[in-house]
Amino acid sequence: MSEEFRIIGKSLPRFDGPVKVAGEVKFLEDIEIPGCWLGGIVRSEVPRGVVRKIETLPAFAETGAVLVTAEDIPGENYVAIVRSDYPALAAPAVNYATQAVALVAAPDAESLKRAMAAVVVEIEPLPPIFTVE
Repeated sequence: MSEEFRIIGKSLPRFDGPVKVAGEVKFLEDIEIPGCWLGGIVRSEVPRGVVRKIETLPAFAETGAVLVTAEDIPGENYVAIVRSDYPALAAPAVNYATQAVALVAAPDAESLKRAMAAVVVEIEPLPPIFTVE
């Protein structure tokens, strides 16, 4: 193998470092695309449980946002990480705190913030699991 490909154990220069430190780099959040909606993820606040209900408060309708739950996913609700056993959205079980339960899309950041606050998720907690068995 040629020397140019032997990088393990060597310090590599960070070409993006100076613009990041100076605050000059543009991140995705900094780019405004006219007409592009923004998305948010509603996450479980409990580590284990059963999703009993996902509903929106009346304020949600005023935002023009859209809510997506596992019921809205056509086909299988899985993401293939190692195999197809990782739910894209929790349904009906929540298996860890912060697991995605629903998605929200809104026309702008303020509407998204208000819409996210108007989503109510009812989860019946279950006892934790501490063993593989």
